[in-house]
Amino acid sequence: MKKLFLITIAFLLSLGVMAQTNADRTLQLYYGGEIIYSRALSLLDSLNFKIETIEEDDNSIGIENGHEWVDLGLPSGTKWATMNVGATSPERYGSYYAWGEIEPKLTYDWSTYKWCNGNYNSILKYCINSNNGKVDYKTIIELFDDVANKEWGGRWRIPTKEEQDELLNNCTWSWSVKNGINGYTVIGPNGNSIFMPMAGCYRGDTELLNVDSVGYYWSSSLVFGRSNDARGFYLGMKEKGYTYYDRCYGQSIRPVLASTLTHTINFEGNNGEGMMSSINMGYAETFIIPESKFTRFDYKFIGWNSEPDASGVSYSSGQIITISDDITLYAQWYKNEVDIQHEYVDLGLPSGTKWATCNIGASSPEDYGDYFAWGEISTKSNYTSSTYTFTELPNILPLTNDVANVLWGSGWHIPTNEEQDELLNTDYCIWTWTTLNGVNGYEITSKINGNSIFLPAAGSHGELGLWEVGYEGNYWSSCSGWMISGGAIGFGFDSTTVYGIETSCYNGQSVRPVLSN
Repeated sequence: MKKLFLITIAFLLSLGVMAQTNADRTLQLYYGGEIIYSRALSLLDSLNFKIETIEEDDNSIGIENGHEWVDLGLPSGTKWATMNVGATSPERYGSYYAWGEIEPKLTYDWSTYKWCNGNYNSILKYCINSNNGKVDYKTIIELFDDVANKEWGGRWRIPTKEEQDELLNNCTWSWSVKNGINGYTVIGPNGNSIFMPMAGCYRGDTELLNVDSVGYYWSSSLVFGRSNDARGFYLGMKEKGYTYYDRCYGQSIRPVLASTLTHTINFEGNNGEGMMSSINMGYAETFIIPESKFTRFDYKFIGWNSEPDASGVSYSSGQIITISDDITLYAQWYKNEVDIQHEYVDLGLPSGTKWATCNIGASSPEDYGDYFAWGEISTKSNYTSSTYTFTELPNILPLTNDVANVLWGSGWHIPTNEEQDELLNTDYCIWTWTTLNGVNGYEITSKINGNSIFLPAAGSHGELGLWEVGYEGNYWSSCSGWMISGGAIGFGFDSTTVYGIETSCYNGQSVRPVLSN
C-alpha cells in the first residue's frame, strides 16, 4: 500500500508542474501498453484517486521454470501456457516444429524429418502400421522428444488430443486482435483467458503459410490408425476444430502444465475375486496389458475396460498402449453358456460353411442382438475412435479377438470376407427383403437345398449413436480393410441393395457367426 501511495503523490506533483508550464498538455492513462483514458489538462479541475486492494486467487496463475501458466477452470484441471514455445509474449508467433522434433529448421518435409528415412513409408519411431515402417506402438510423443519439455523443463509438455479437445469444447472462443496480431481469446469456465495467435505454418521449403489468418497447433498424439499423420488444432476466423497433418510440417506448440509426469495403472476385479498390483509408469511410456489374475465363478474373462459397465475404452490382454494419464482397468465378464446350443443352418454352400440363425446377443432370428466394434468382445455405449481398442490392425482377427469364438465357443467365428462373398453370390442364394414378426430384413434362401436364414436390418452404432435401425443392416467380417485407414470389411444392405462395405473399425455393427469345415 505504501508503494501505491508514493506513486500517486509523485504523479500529482508532476501534474501540477505540467499544468503551470503548459495548459495545453494532455493527460493519458495507459494499461497493458494501450491508452485507456485521454483528456486535455485545461479541462480538468481536479483528480481524485481511490486506492483499493484487490484480492487475487493465487492459484489461477503461476510460474513454472520461468514460464507463465493460467488455470482456465477446465474439468481436468489442466493449466495452459500463456504463450507459444519460442515466443516472448502471448501474441508472438514463436517457433515452428515438426511433430516430435525439438529444433526449428529451414525446410519442413519428409526428406528432412528426423523420424524417417526420407519418406512416410520408412518411419523410424511412433509407428503403428507396418506398411509405414517399424512398428513400435508408440502413439504419444515421449518427453525426450517433447519440445515443450526440452525447452521449458519442469512439468511442461505438449498437450494430448484429449487436452486440446477439452479446451475446444469447454471454452468460449472469441476472434480478437492483440497488439495488431489476429488470434483467438480463449475464455475458460472460470473467466480466465489465454490468447492464441494465428501463426500459420511451414510446409516444405515454402514461405510461412496463412500467417495472421490461420493457427496450426500440434498435439502430442498420432491420428487413430495412421502413422504418418498427427492430430492438432486448426484455428481459422470462420471455423476451428481439430484435424491432422503430415508429421513433417512445421507448426506451433502451445504447452500445458502437467500435474505429474508419472502415472498409475490400477486393476479392478469388477465382481471378480483375486488381486492385481498397481503399476507405475512414466508419461508416454508404452505398456503391455497383462492377463487377468481375477476369477469369477461361472463367468469367462473377456477383456478390460476403463469403465466398470464397459462404457469406456475397451482393452485386451497383450495389447500395447501408450500411457498419458492415470487409468483404472476393470475386468469384463461374460456368463458361461456351456449348456446353450447355438443353432445353425446348412445352406448347401460349396465351402460347407454353416450360418448361425441369430446374431450374437439375439434370442431369435429377428432380434437385432448386440453391436461390436471390430475386434472387440464387449458392447459399450460410446463407439468412437477414442474408445477403440486397436492401433495396429491385423489382417485377420485372431480368435482371441473374435467375439463369436470368445462368446459362443470353439468352432464359431466371425465369417471371413470369402465366406460372406459366398453368401452374397446370387448363384447360390436368393436375397429377399421381407418382414419377420414386424422386423425388416432379408430372407436368404439357398438355391441349392432351399434352406434359409433371416438377417435383421439392425442398423449400426456410430459416433452419433444408433442409426438406420429397421432400414439398413451392417455385418462385420473378420478381415481388415485396405481402402480406408483404420477400416474393416463386411457387407451391408437396405431395402433395395446388398453390397460389400468397408467402414471404420470403431463403429458398432452386427455379427452373424459361422461354422466352417
